[in-house]
Amino acid sequence: MSSNTHNVHNSGIFRFRIFFVFAMFLSLLLAACAPREGAGPGVEPQPHPGEKAAQAARLDTSLLPGTWKGTLPCPDCAGTKYHLNLLPDHSFKLKRTFLASDNSATREVVDSGTWTLSPDATALTLRFTGNLSEKFRAVSDRCLQQAPDNAGAVIKPDITRQICRTEKFEPVSSNRIMRGLYSYMADLGMFKDCATGRRYPVAMEKDNARLESAYLKAEHGVAEPLIVRFEGFVTTRPAMEGSRMNKVVVVERFIEITEARSCSEPEKETAALTSGALVNLDKIENTKWELVEIAGESVDVPPGSPLPGFRLNPQGKSLRGFGGCNRMMGSYTLNGNRLSFASIATTRRFCEETQGLEERFVQALGQVKTFKINGDMLELYGDFGLLATLRAADSNSGVH
Repeated sequence: MSSNTHNVHNSGIFRFRIFFVFAMFLSLLLAACAPREGAGPGVEPQPHPGEKAAQAARLDTSLLPGTWKGTLPCPDCAGTKYHLNLLPDHSFKLKRTFLASDNSATREVVDSGTWTLSPDATALTLRFTGNLSEKFRAVSDRCLQQAPDNAGAVIKPDITRQICRTEKFEPVSSNRIMRGLYSYMADLGMFKDCATGRRYPVAMEKDNARLESAYLKAEHGVAEPLIVRFEGFVTTRPAMEGSRMNKVVVVERFIEITEARSCSEPEKETAALTSGALVNLDKIENTKWELVEIAGESVDVPPGSPLPGFRLNPQGKSLRGFGGCNRMMGSYTLNGNRLSFASIATTRRFCEETQGLEERFVQALGQVKTFKINGDMLELYGDFGLLATLRAADSNSGVH
């Protein structure tokens, strides 16, 4: 082969290599710049932020008790306020407040039951008394969304259907002082609430027996209604037949029965049938009071630990006491059976076993409006009923 032919051959190979490299470069460049399906030019398709959060969301139940609150849609009212408390023993309390168009409460229903969490911590199921249940799904570690059904692991986030965890545990104020017309006939008590005009069967539980007994001792015609007052709440209970749930009123603590026959009639207390002593202003001050019940739950402290409590000093209207972990101080105002606390403060020590109890106790004291003394028991009430019950201890010893 001549040198000219050899040079031409080498030149062709060189040009082919240049062309091949250029073609590969151009191919890679076009592939990188080509638009991808479902995305803009040169942009990776991204999942919807809410969808991604829902897929990854796990409910954190490591720190209980806890409170979740929010307002959810209501088919026949302006909305339903949810106040859900999850407790460490897998029980729950749920207060639902049904709202009118002006956001005023038309009625309240308090339910309880047990809760379970799915193995992957994405779904929470509330099981009520009877066969009813309600399911929520986690949309973050703090927020739950009402699930439209039980199918599917992922739901589209909807802020109008979510309840979220509050910073502090807030006891459900299930009880309130109820006043109305009570009658009893054929083993069934009926109650008409003077505040709402609604009628409910009386559940045969709690303090119903004392209410029933007081009514049977009073003078009245056959099944004639009398005005009664008790601490209680409206809830649901299974019907005698089928799976239907009925609204009932539960009498937590019977207070009194009167001779009045209508909601508008002035009351004349039937003293022999009341449940406790009248207010004793001399006793509430200069007495050491120890906490025995809060938000309807018995107080449990570690063995050897003192009970939370306080003493009211009329000199300077000061409160001194023990919250369960820290020393507690504040001031109070007393006028008849009206009582309120202010400027409540504690020292700063942390106690793992009783810190939650102390926070609930301090919070309850801040909500007190009235009180009543029954024997050696002091009952503190807020807007929606009993907040806490304390027992008189040795009046000569100081509060811890």
